[in-house]
Amino acid sequence: MSQPPNNDAPPVARGAVQTKKPMNYKVGDSVPELGVKVAEILLSARDVCIFIDDRGDLQWLFDKQPSNSAWIYPRVVELEARCKFFPNASILPPRFIRWISAFTETPSMDHLRSAKRFIGQAIVILYTGGLRAEVEAAFASAEAFIVQRGREISLVWLYASFGLLALISFITLLCLILSLHETQTHIVQKVLTCAFAGGIGAYISRALASRSELPCDANAGKLLHFQEAILRWSVGVVAGGLLCLLIEGKILLGSLGADATGFPAILALATLAGMSERFLPTLLNRFNDRVADLGGAKPPPPDHATKKAALNNATNEFRKFEDETRDAADLAPAPISAPNTIVRQGGARRALCIGIDEYPQQQDRLNGCVNDTKRWERFFKDVGFKTERLLNAEATRDAILKSFRALVSSAKPGDIIAVQYAGHGTQVKDLDGDEGKAGGPNEEWDGIDEALCCHEFRTGSIVLDDDLKEIAITIAPGANLTFFFDSCHSGSATRASLTGPHVPAVPPGAKPRNIIADGNLNAAHAAFYKSLPKELRAQRNAKHRGGNDPYKDAVDILFAAALPKQFAYEISGGGVFTETAMQVLAQSGEFTNDGFMNAVRQAFPHSFSNAQEPKLYASLDQKLNPFLGGLG
Repeated sequence: MSQPPNNDAPPVARGAVQTKKPMNYKVGDSVPELGVKVAEILLSARDVCIFIDDRGDLQWLFDKQPSNSAWIYPRVVELEARCKFFPNASILPPRFIRWISAFTETPSMDHLRSAKRFIGQAIVILYTGGLRAEVEAAFASAEAFIVQRGREISLVWLYASFGLLALISFITLLCLILSLHETQTHIVQKVLTCAFAGGIGAYISRALASRSELPCDANAGKLLHFQEAILRWSVGVVAGGLLCLLIEGKILLGSLGADATGFPAILALATLAGMSERFLPTLLNRFNDRVADLGGAKPPPPDHATKKAALNNATNEFRKFEDETRDAADLAPAPISAPNTIVRQGGARRALCIGIDEYPQQQDRLNGCVNDTKRWERFFKDVGFKTERLLNAEATRDAILKSFRALVSSAKPGDIIAVQYAGHGTQVKDLDGDEGKAGGPNEEWDGIDEALCCHEFRTGSIVLDDDLKEIAITIAPGANLTFFFDSCHSGSATRASLTGPHVPAVPPGAKPRNIIADGNLNAAHAAFYKSLPKELRAQRNAKHRGGNDPYKDAVDILFAAALPKQFAYEISGGGVFTETAMQVLAQSGEFTNDGFMNAVRQAFPHSFSNAQEPKLYASLDQKLNPFLGGLG
């Protein structure tokens, strides 16, 4: 947790463009990191859902500086409380709503998202020095939006409920009347009963997964909502009745119709047929888009849309402000200065590049790691790094650790150190106790060590994450240490095994950079560990078993090619992560660390989206630091 910043003006780097310091209209001191954090979350499409669904994240923001949030906090709490009264918001547990929203979102979540966007824009105005009246207007717009949407949806559900009740009553009455004439109504009764079941199925579908697929403009009008609801229920009724006719007419599943005991199964199928109305809104949405493409008339924008448009300028102003400068005194060692320019740190810049394709055993060999390393080396040289590379047989455990130790020991405050690795990754049994026991109280206690597979790894001589951290924590304060690992198990913030039965589909020819540690490899590793000098093992064990784990305090930034539960793939002579990173760096050379990772994720091939997701492991302050200390 960083210390509360003071009110002194931050130092401005030579050549930096000076802009107005963000004004503060809240109780307490100005805390730029609060505004940056809120803006980072609310202005990012992929993070906004996390912000909305996870109350803990919001609570962390306001607990961080209570005095600073005294003005905003009550308003956010009030708006969130209003959102909880929307239909469906309290029917299901929040965890289940978050899970099901991955497939289809409830109206309450959709409205909450829109309201939070208004709140975010208000905070942005506040952070960038907007007038107090503008901030009040933003909150007023958010509140008005919630009230308006709540009234619309409430009326829709009220009318729809009455409509459903009338429909059920009509069908029930009709069945009673027709039942008086059994000789003529046997089939009709079945059809009407199945139609009733189909209507219930449609109601269940809408209640459990109610997100309108109509265009956003249509969502603003309660009349269209009502029409949509009636239409969807009508489709359910027709689908249930039609299915019964097909079965009774021996056109479909005739054996069920011939057997009187099969009628309960017909009712169940009719209910499922009613739930199939879920596809109708999607078809309507596509039809509407087609009409719009052909020049068809579009419905007028709702009132809240114009209010929202009036606030977009505030967001644009924040983006412009963010490009020009940051209050970096409280966020990072080096400030960000001119538009599209990041002030480069002035220390030495050195990189260690490691790539291994030619492992001794044929089944372990890869095709693109050396190529990846050469590409990273060219990039590092282009931005002023002095590089050292270890390829194939050169990349032994001793050579890797020796080179890494030399880089770290020679680093001074302000220096930029980068370590790049492309090759196999693996997991082996923990031998020194730093990972705890599997199933222990700590979520990272899994009894497993992550490791890089150096050239001779089959002998048990591997580079553990512990080895790297043990060296990393000795780096001089103020030096920047960044890792780029294009291998499996590269993300060790969350410990998990890749030996499960399910592997997501990937394009043909894609090969994972992963070694599953079998009994032979674990035995070889254990033998190698025992061969280490006793004093070295005792020193490491003492460090690991202390009250405070120094490895968790290591200051580093890790760009991992994949999440711990995923493989890192290579295809067409190179790693997918490295190929994407090089494309991003070729297009634009100035990023924050988080900005670079976001750009890589957006450019990542869609065909690998379910199989490999790059990840940045760093603190909030480090995420906002310039990528590699600035490349300009």
